[in-house]
Amino acid sequence: MLSAQDLALDYRTGGSVAHAVDTVSLSVEHGSFVGLIGPSGSGKSSLMYLLSGLKRPTRGSVAFDGHDYDDISTPGLIRLRRQRFGFVFQQHFLINYLSTLENVMVGAVKRNHEAVAYAQELLRRIGLGDKLRQRPYQLSIGQRQRVAVAR
Repeated sequence: MLSAQDLALDYRTGGSVAHAVDTVSLSVEHGSFVGLIGPSGSGKSSLMYLLSGLKRPTRGSVAFDGHDYDDISTPGLIRLRRQRFGFVFQQHFLINYLSTLENVMVGAVKRNHEAVAYAQELLRRIGLGDKLRQRPYQLSIGQRQRVAVAR
């Protein structure tokens, strides 16, 4: 389970303080899908950064499976994100000089025939099996987003 208790993230902007996330508590059960909606600037991305351990909160705590993020090292948080979380960022963050297949393989720990076959299968499942060698600039925005999801 992913849980947050009284989570807050403040930014100093000049002489004032902006409250990007202000006292949020939540619990997300294993196997759940969560979507955050709200107006631009309401703290959705900031909350995701906190829940994933990409940012440390100003106040409050985040835990995954009972392990508080404050007790997990930076390499441990990186491992947790790589193995247990999936992200769809607002920007696709694809590498323009790599093919679609290579972009999906960027996160692969091993680059063997099995990993290549798995990446090809992922792209086939999202309707891009015929675009393995295309570069991001040759794809539509929606196709780029799907490549990012497959990655």
